[in-house]
Amino acid sequence: MQDVSMILDFGKTNKKMLLFDADLQVVEERSTGIAEYAGEDGLLYDDAPAMWDWLQAEMRRIGQEGRYRVRAINLTTFGATVAHLDAAGELAMPVVSYASEVSGDIDIGFKYWMESLPGGFARHATPPLPQLLNVGKQLYWLRYEKPQLAERIAHTLFLPQYFVYRLTGKAVSEPTSFGCHTGLWDFESMQPSEHALDGLQWRPRFAPLAQPMQQTFPLKPDLQALLQTDTPVAVGTGLHDSSSALVPYLHALRKDFVLSSTGTWIITLNPDAEFHLTDEDLQRDRLYYLTPELRPVRAARLFAGREHDVQ
Repeated sequence: MQDVSMILDFGKTNKKMLLFDADLQVVEERSTGIAEYAGEDGLLYDDAPAMWDWLQAEMRRIGQEGRYRVRAINLTTFGATVAHLDAAGELAMPVVSYASEVSGDIDIGFKYWMESLPGGFARHATPPLPQLLNVGKQLYWLRYEKPQLAERIAHTLFLPQYFVYRLTGKAVSEPTSFGCHTGLWDFESMQPSEHALDGLQWRPRFAPLAQPMQQTFPLKPDLQALLQTDTPVAVGTGLHDSSSALVPYLHALRKDFVLSSTGTWIITLNPDAEFHLTDEDLQRDRLYYLTPELRPVRAARLFAGREHDVQ
C-alpha cells in the first residue's frame, strides 16, 4: 500500500481530487463537474452538499480499493464564497454564489459604506466589484435586506475552511481567503479589518485565524474509517486557489516571476512587484492577494474563462 497525500481542488467549474506520492508526483486524479444552481428566490447557489457527497464517495472508493494509504489532506477552493452555519453547526442557508445579482441599492449602499471606513477600498485592497464578488457585500446584503436570516447565522466560514470543518470538526479562518477581495482584510494592520467587521456586527461570527503553513488538524474518526486506515490523517487549513497556485513557485524559484493562473478567471500575480494601490488600480481591477505568510501580491484579473463557453 502506497502512502499518499490527498489534495482537493474545488474550482468554480470543475472539482478535482489528486493523490501525490512522497516525491510529489501525481499517482491518481479524479474530477467531476458540479454546477451552481438557481434558487426560487432568484439567487444562484454553489452546491456545497453535492461537493461534500462527492468527496466522501472518493474517500470511500480509495478505502475500498486499498491501493493507497492517505496520510494528509489539504484543499483549495475558489474565493469570494462563504458558508454560514447555525448554532448547531449546520448550514443556516445554502452557499450563495458570488455570481448572484443583488439590488442596485445594495451596490450603492455598500460602496458608500466601504468608502466611509478608514482607508476605504484601497486599505482593504479590493475594487468595488459587481454581484457578490466582495464577501463584505454579501454580509452587508444579509444585514440590511435579510436581517432575520442574518440573526440565525452563528458562524461564517470561507469555503475552503467549511470543508476543513466538515473533515475535522475544527472551525478556523484563514488569511488567503480573508484577503481575497473581500473588503474584510486590513492590508495596513495585516489582520481582519476591525472597522469592517465591527461595522457589519459580524466579527464574533468569524473563527480565529489559523496559520496555514504550520497548523494541521486530525481527520474525524468516521471519515478515517471511510479511508480504511488506522494511521492518523492530518488535515491542513485550506487555502484560496490563486494564493495556493503561487506556493510551489515561491518555494522553488530564486528569481522574479509572474504567474498567470487560468480558469474561470484569468489572474496574473506578480509577487515581486512593489506598489501601493491607487484609485486607478482599483478601477482597472488591480488588487492584492495574500500568500499564506501574509505577503501582499500584486494581481490583475480578467473574467475570460467563461468566454470559452460562450464561443
